Amino acid sequence: MNLEVKIFILMYVFFPTTISSLGWQAQNPYPTESYLLTVEPVTGSLVFVGGMGGTLLKSTNAGATWTVRKFPDMHNIRGISFADSLKGWILDSFHLYQTVDSGCSWKEIPINVDHATYVFHDIICFDEVVYILLKPFTSVLDELIHANSLILKSTDGGRNWKQLDVQIAGQLLSVFFLDERYGFLYTQETVSIDEGFTSFYKTSDGGRTWTKIRFPVLHWTLGMHFVNQDKGFVGQYRTMDGGLTWENVFSNYLEWNDQIYDIFFTDSQNGWAVGFNKIFQTVDGGDSWKQLDQRGSGRLMDINFSTNGIGWIVGWACNIFKKSPELGEWVSLSRGPRYTLNDVLFVDADQGWCVGMDGLIMHTANGGEVWVQQESPVDSLLRSVNFLNPLNGWIAGHHVVLHTENGGRTWNVQKDLRLDFMDIDFFDEECGLLIDGFGKIFRTTNGGKDWQLATDKEYSLLLTSLDIVDENEAWIGGAGGLVHTTDRGQTFQWHDFPGLGTVRGVQFVDKQHGWLRNYTGVLFGTSDGGMTWHEFPRGGGMQDGPITSFFMVDAQNGWIWTYDQGGYIKRVIADQNLVAVDRYPVMPIQAMYFLNFNLGWAVGAGGTILKYTGNGSVPAETKGKQLSLYPNPHGKSGVSVVFTLNRSQNVTVRVFNTLGQEEQTLYSGWLSSGENRIFWIPKEVASGVYLISVECEEFHEIQKCTYIR
Repeated sequence: MNLEVKIFILMYVFFPTTISSLGWQAQNPYPTESYLLTVEPVTGSLVFVGGMGGTLLKSTNAGATWTVRKFPDMHNIRGISFADSLKGWILDSFHLYQTVDSGCSWKEIPINVDHATYVFHDIICFDEVVYILLKPFTSVLDELIHANSLILKSTDGGRNWKQLDVQIAGQLLSVFFLDERYGFLYTQETVSIDEGFTSFYKTSDGGRTWTKIRFPVLHWTLGMHFVNQDKGFVGQYRTMDGGLTWENVFSNYLEWNDQIYDIFFTDSQNGWAVGFNKIFQTVDGGDSWKQLDQRGSGRLMDINFSTNGIGWIVGWACNIFKKSPELGEWVSLSRGPRYTLNDVLFVDADQGWCVGMDGLIMHTANGGEVWVQQESPVDSLLRSVNFLNPLNGWIAGHHVVLHTENGGRTWNVQKDLRLDFMDIDFFDEECGLLIDGFGKIFRTTNGGKDWQLATDKEYSLLLTSLDIVDENEAWIGGAGGLVHTTDRGQTFQWHDFPGLGTVRGVQFVDKQHGWLRNYTGVLFGTSDGGMTWHEFPRGGGMQDGPITSFFMVDAQNGWIWTYDQGGYIKRVIADQNLVAVDRYPVMPIQAMYFLNFNLGWAVGAGGTILKYTGNGSVPAETKGKQLSLYPNPHGKSGVSVVFTLNRSQNVTVRVFNTLGQEEQTLYSGWLSSGENRIFWIPKEVASGVYLISVECEEFHEIQKCTYIR
């Protein structure tokens, strides 16, 4: 695949929040990593967009620039409604907020609702009249039998609320109000485990009474729009008589597994609809539809128009489209790749790479301020990226292994490697391991020029992850246990741990302390070099959601992503229990990588790239200092200078020859606390022994290294 190299300069403006997890900031895509759910154009220039992860976007210039706010206690903002340019509402399943100053500030409004039984679904307001729609909390089929939905109404701008005395059977799916009197509902009713149907409701008296009509098909949809009291749409179905009869007007335009997620008409004839990633248009009231050339990069969720005719579409993976009245097409306002990213690695505070779906390779040379999409020779699923130094890197994926010797300016496909590769890692610049998902382990001893089957024995039918601990030792995760080598992959031993299940990720922070998660999302640890593993009980801040990715910076401190009310990155401390001390709401994170406790990155669904910048404080558990050089001896690919700081400070790293003459200053400046890594790539120096010096306020340490040209 010949991809054009693209540069994305991403700029964000954040509202302040009350939690320290603001240390996470989005780097891709623009303007937010969130999956977007709903859009509300208040005026021609003032627009609000709600999304997952408690994300609220605001633009005051019709989408030219956006401000991004994360509500720490909200997750999926699914309802936005404004009575005028000043007064408005937002809600998720459990929280309701009000603004009276165009969204500059928000105040939570308490509502007396049994949230063990009901959750908020949507909100509609007309000046002082406000409707809140609630649906059953549960999604368990047998608990939905004979469940019902509720409607709360306020006639004084939200100061007082009254539950309407109506019975709305089933689980509310969609709602639309023409004005404060005329409204329409669509629900799914569960009669038994084996039987269910959908119903259509309408009111003409502000919700005091409702007429119920059985919908002709069991059709699940979120999209509803009415042009007047008689003509309206529920997904791909149209009624011309107020819901008495319905016809499928999209039968010739959708594939068997497609559906309409939302629909909007600006008048009786002109309308637009969105499918999974498609946009449709009609100019004859819905009799015929045309699929437009513009497509989303994920599911399109909501479509809306302002009173001056500007159209908006939002959806998953930061899809934002805008249509001006004078333009015939929808223009994407989103920037940056939005394929799922599966792995991330940084060699220092500036140089980093991440890889993902469809051959996507991204690189930054300045810590993520600018990400460059590197040219990829494949369109395969890429799973793992590993760099020995800023120039020499490897990528493993589905039926492909890629190699670069120039920092990714060009990537070369390794010939004859066509298996489903899961991970790749190196002991040094010459010796490395490569694992196939179906049990094969490959080894190179010449820097990847050749890869040989390391052993004829298949220790596990499924190999998933690889972590090299030091210049001799490595662990490989499998089904029901781990493969272990202590001699650079010359021999392997299988360690059977049936209680683990299938290991999905393994990481060692030193020779004694390691971590892994299994297929069901349970985190395990070892403190005896992998001989025994124990599950960490969940303590404060930890719910029952599965852990799908993690990164530990030392024997006790790290980060996880867990599916908990939609998903959070959580900073955790593991002592007797696994305790979460901070959280950041975000869609699924596939991988994380930290250079030290205060500097890390996370990547995942929808092209998400997040950067974490801590406040300089390190937990008391992080102790001591250490200088190590790796690999040593080393060749032209260079050596890593790794050391740990207990606090942020000025550091100078220099190279001397054996006569005490300075060869090069590698770094001089401020570094954060935690583990730091500096690279020395020798240039125009002879083979021999050199001294590397690290000077800082805490210590001055010198170690020898051997360079072999």
